[in-house]
Amino acid sequence: MRLKALEKNLSPQARQKLNTFKALVNPSMNTNFNSSDELAWYDFIIQIHLDQCEIDYEIFQQWLIQDIKFSGKAASILSDRLSSGLFLLNHYES
Repeated sequence: MRLKALEKNLSPQARQKLNTFKALVNPSMNTNFNSSDELAWYDFIIQIHLDQCEIDYEIFQQWLIQDIKFSGKAASILSDRLSSGLFLLNHYES
C-alpha cells in the first residue's frame, strides 16, 4: 500500500515526530491547532527538512485522511502547509 511507503520513507526521528503530532492532534478541530499541536507539527516539518526527505503530498494527504481521520479539506490544507513550510526552510538555507 502506498501509505505504508510514506512511513517507510521517513527517518525514525520523522516517524517519531509524526506520531507525536498524531497523538496530540484532535482531527475534529480540523486545522485549528492548539499550541502543542502546532509545535508538534512544526517539529515534524523541520525534521523532514533536516532529513531532506521527499514527500509525496498526495499520499501524505491520503494518510491524514485515512490514518488520523482529518476531513479532505483539512488534509489538503495541512498538505499545503507542509509544502509551504518545507519551501520556506529550503529558501532560508539557500
